Amino acid sequence: MNHKKYYPFERNHYFYGKLLTVRDFHDEQKYFNDKRRIQNMLLHGAGVVSGLRVVPIDDKTISIESGMALDYQGREIIVEDSMTKKLNVIEGFDDLEQTRTIYLCLAYAEHKTEMVHRVDVQSTNGQEGDFNRIQEGYRIFLKEDAPEDRILWQERMKTSKKVLFDKMGVKITQQTPMFVQAGEPFEMEITVEKINLGVPVEIEYWIHSEYFAEEYDHIPVKFQCDDTVLNQKAVFSVVAKAEAVGKVETVLSMKSGESRISIGADTYQFDADENIAYQIVQESPANALVSRYFEMHFDDVMHQNMEEPIYLAKFKLAHYKREYSIIDCEWLPFGQFILNNRMLHLLADISSQPSMANPQPIATESNLQESYEAKQKYMTSGTEEIMVDLHAKDHVYFSDEISHGLGKGDVQVCAAVHEIPNGNSIFDQSCTYFGNLSILQNTPFESALPPMEVAVIAYPEKGTFRIALKILGDIQTTVVPMKWWAQCSAENKREEYAQISRISVQIHPDTITLQPRAQHKFSVTVEGTDYTECRWSVVETDGGKIDRNGVYEAPNKEGVYEIVAENLKYPNKKSTAFIVVREG
Repeated sequence: MNHKKYYPFERNHYFYGKLLTVRDFHDEQKYFNDKRRIQNMLLHGAGVVSGLRVVPIDDKTISIESGMALDYQGREIIVEDSMTKKLNVIEGFDDLEQTRTIYLCLAYAEHKTEMVHRVDVQSTNGQEGDFNRIQEGYRIFLKEDAPEDRILWQERMKTSKKVLFDKMGVKITQQTPMFVQAGEPFEMEITVEKINLGVPVEIEYWIHSEYFAEEYDHIPVKFQCDDTVLNQKAVFSVVAKAEAVGKVETVLSMKSGESRISIGADTYQFDADENIAYQIVQESPANALVSRYFEMHFDDVMHQNMEEPIYLAKFKLAHYKREYSIIDCEWLPFGQFILNNRMLHLLADISSQPSMANPQPIATESNLQESYEAKQKYMTSGTEEIMVDLHAKDHVYFSDEISHGLGKGDVQVCAAVHEIPNGNSIFDQSCTYFGNLSILQNTPFESALPPMEVAVIAYPEKGTFRIALKILGDIQTTVVPMKWWAQCSAENKREEYAQISRISVQIHPDTITLQPRAQHKFSVTVEGTDYTECRWSVVETDGGKIDRNGVYEAPNKEGVYEIVAENLKYPNKKSTAFIVVREG
């Protein structure tokens, strides 16, 4: 059943007087299984057919939904019931080193069941019986390694992917179409990942090719990430245009000496010059892909299908000694899924996206930076708490001066009152109120807060603003939570961008173990600005509490919890730390 060589096919020849043995009945099953499986393999491929969604339940537990998949030998895998499991009870967990990234895999498995008595006098393995059934099932297990390129060979026929940089918690991957039509534009996709890294990252390098069109002499790639969030993934594209030539096999080249990867205060380069192969063709890329597939030898196609699992999910973990916490989950990270004929028919009915017939040249560094920042960099948001008096009616209160992080110039800022439910009713939900709350009085949507008016004062020359709040009625609290949003157009140059990017926040220590209800005072270091005051918070609702001085009190429940220190003036500058709470 496990042999990959399904062909040539042999079936039983029945005739009167034939003596049937175990071999004959075995071959009878094998004939039909092999026929079906080679059809699955060659016509459908491998991957999830339906269901099998993987969803984190909490920081240690996942849910795997029921569903069906085909493996790389065309064998059907059916998970009949949904299941909930902790990662540390799944096969393979104990063999993993404390790696940051692991994969949840699904594989075909057979199990013999139903022991019955043997009628012959000989015993098998010392037993006077044998198994009556073979149950086709599955294995769920964890592993550290991603699949090799030979496993995802069909995907690699369409695109060429290469890891340009992978160290110090930063991974840069570039993906290029394998076939590019002569004289036409094409996109290259760049993925930047931060893994357990809480410092700003800045990337710059150039893409060269002998066969770029003249106006695309060389393509700059620039990326900046100021956030101190530990785990992030950014995907963006750059556009090039192939020269109008005949069929050519060529490469994209990225030179190590032209690369710069700034990670915090340290600067790195690619370890060596990198090349990515691609082809310029006269026909459409789709036709070129089909032609390439049918040029492959049949044995090469069959031999690509190995004993490899389906990668259902990719997890990023935070470790502390023997404790772990799930901080990110990606379902089907390598796109191993199969669309049935009905889905393909529906997709064919969807009109295609507008073509890139007249792309705008982005061969200059400034054009690319403006294009990327217009999409990624020109909107920020945050929270603020305004302290008020209990006798605040008709009084006006102001927040501290807040930096919106978009630099000097004209910036649009709006603010709203954020009401947090008190938990007294199952129907309570948080609400954000824009405008004057007085119009909601005596309506089903009336807020528990008194009527208020909100205004914003912006300081374009400083890149900051204040929120003004007027209380129009009696209030029962001394703190009013606010939310704010700021945005600016692509024409507004971010003159303070470089200064802001040098600001960093770091909690000390970043990981600690406490007993339930124990306390610990955390400290925070802020560099790059004289404004060092930070706001402390706990991510989990039941993860304990922390005061404005950084004194944390652990909850009664064991677990891994996360705290955040956020600079009050620069709210996108923050740092996180993990607390492992356990007895003993």
